Amino acid sequence: MASADDAKQLKILVGCCKRVKKELVYYEKDVVKQKAKVEKMKADGKDASDIKQQEEVLAETQAMVPDTQSRLEEYYAKLEECLAVVKENGDGPTELVQEAESLLN
Repeated sequence: MASADDAKQLKILVGCCKRVKKELVYYEKDVVKQKAKVEKMKADGKDASDIKQQEEVLAETQAMVPDTQSRLEEYYAKLEECLAVVKENGDGPTELVQEAESLLN
């Protein structure tokens, strides 16, 4: 029964890694977009309070990047451990094992 639990855990961790990786990409793109928006507002001479508000939004988004990166690293470590157990036991869907390996590479 432990092998079925390991395969289930592997599937969960693959999903977590994919989701957090997607979040990280989103936050990184959002930082670039927000920086451009703040610069455009400054160039257009917008109100200082509006600029300040957008700078706060930018700061919040920038703060999410390291947090998301550390969560992703944690999930990668867990995925690596779980993948090793599943491979050692020789069970688990081949597609899932390949997907986990591709995420780690």
